[in-house]
Amino acid sequence: MKDVATFEILSIDDGSEDYTYAEAADMRVEKFTELQPYKHSFSVGQSGAIRTGVSKATDDLIVNLCLFWGEALYSAF
Repeated sequence: MKDVATFEILSIDDGSEDYTYAEAADMRVEKFTELQPYKHSFSVGQSGAIRTGVSKATDDLIVNLCLFWGEALYSAF
């Protein structure tokens, strides 16, 4: 039997007043059951959102995709 790759997608709303959390929650319902949206109740900024994502991740390999002013920034931990 082949090994099946599993993954999770975390969407962390940094507490800003945009619609990040609502959009992620809608995407989870409609298409992506692997998507786990999280929302901060107050602004924690980009660094705070990254810390939350790292703490919520359930595996050893983490790839960070950060949308910042319309540009995607990538990093791997």
